[in-house]
Amino acid sequence: MPLLVSTYGRDIFELSEESIKVTMPYNWQHKFEEVVDNVVDKAIDKLSKTERKIYDKIVKHPHSSQPEIAIKCGVGKTTVQNVIKKLKEDKIIRRIDSNKTGYWEVLK
Repeated sequence: MPLLVSTYGRDIFELSEESIKVTMPYNWQHKFEEVVDNVVDKAIDKLSKTERKIYDKIVKHPHSSQPEIAIKCGVGKTTVQNVIKKLKEDKIIRRIDSNKTGYWEVLK
């Protein structure tokens, strides 16, 4: 009890005739972000060679269009579209604004 009081203060205790209720703060947001980061890291580790090449181009050149990425990676536009669709579904990237004036945001 003294450790709880010294760490969180007396406000965490709620006393009634039948019980003592203890409410300690917990940083859920931090833990949630940590879990998401781990999931994203695992998803990136599982990318194929071509998918990783496209992902790396998006990270280095976020304002690139899909045709530009296809040219830079030496793959077809359909391949880029399929990989980008997968990366979006896995919550690794997302598109900000329009296709012409927007950019890719890496969610990590």
